[in-house]
Amino acid sequence: MSSGLPITNLNQKYLEFFVDDLVLLPPGGGAVEGHDAALAFFNDVWGGVTLIAVNYEIPEIMLEGDMAVRRYVGSGEFLIDTEPEPVSGSGRYIDILQRQSDGEWRIVWHTWTPIN
Repeated sequence: MSSGLPITNLNQKYLEFFVDDLVLLPPGGGAVEGHDAALAFFNDVWGGVTLIAVNYEIPEIMLEGDMAVRRYVGSGEFLIDTEPEPVSGSGRYIDILQRQSDGEWRIVWHTWTPIN
């Protein structure tokens, strides 16, 4: 038993940072469009995985009006149901964000490299 949190418990909360008509561009796959499809995608990908630790480097951000591009690196340690020991990995991410009418920034497009 791990003291971490199953990632599927975090997916719904994570998607609160996105617009409803978001687009995910996963590596090697087709676009995943919309909140419900993104939730199903994340639940499928992260099913059976428990997050032990995660770290994100300070992102690079380019801002133009109500749009922004954010580039960053993330790394983490995970416990996978099929593995006897925790595994570590890292990946690179790019988000396109849009300022909403309430002034909040939400992710419109999200893509990443395969986690190594």
